[in-house]
Amino acid sequence: MDETMAPESAARLAAVLDVEPVPAAGDEVPMLWHWAYFREPTPQSSLGEDGHARRVDALARRLPRRMAASGTVTRLAPLVIGRPAERSSQLLGITEKDGRSGPLAFANWRHVVEQSGAVVLEETQTVVYRASAGPSGGPRPEVPASAETDAGAFIRDVHFEPSLLFRYSAVTWNSHRIHYDSRYATEVEGYPGLVVHGPLLATLLAREATARLGTLGAVDYRARSPVFVDDIVHVFARDRDGGGLVLEARTADQGVAMTLSALEAV
Repeated sequence: MDETMAPESAARLAAVLDVEPVPAAGDEVPMLWHWAYFREPTPQSSLGEDGHARRVDALARRLPRRMAASGTVTRLAPLVIGRPAERSSQLLGITEKDGRSGPLAFANWRHVVEQSGAVVLEETQTVVYRASAGPSGGPRPEVPASAETDAGAFIRDVHFEPSLLFRYSAVTWNSHRIHYDSRYATEVEGYPGLVVHGPLLATLLAREATARLGTLGAVDYRARSPVFVDDIVHVFARDRDGGGLVLEARTADQGVAMTLSALEAV
């Protein structure tokens, strides 16, 4: 997929994330900001009930719910704003297993971004698919306790207001209804409220890593439990064995919602 790395997309994402100075033409796209680019312009008539492009794969009926689970992004060279780029994607495979909440399927993708004839980013991404759920009203999903005894140094709190979720959906062209349609999120997918985008949480953690390490060379993120609208998440950072940082996003009960491991560029 071809894309002109328009400065306007970076400026809009900078506004959503409260980042200054705003990256401009000629600057490098910050780590994970490429998710504001390479978006398929799916016609409205081709959307499924969940707001994504309508699925026709074999899992669509059995496991209609989807969520970002984990991924890695490696920087090989700067991805520059204002220059054309191209992304290619490959489905590496799908594995199924039984989880505590029922059957699950994990789709593993590989994405490669090229610019000026060279590969600049390599990315792997895992998306999890789950069975349908009934209306909510049960207990809030459990948040797993951290496996670490020391979360590290506290950095900041992040409040996930509805406007933040809406604006991130807009700038990343994400029409998944769990992020902006409260009735759909609760009555159809069974969540207690609007769901915070996993990529948004990962991008916020990468921003904090960038502030401490400078340009990032690689990140590895993993969602541990969902975060919901109006939640306040506590961000912590600690040194990573071998260099870099590990960042954690923790909920009010100190359960870990997401971890992100970051290494600085060489």
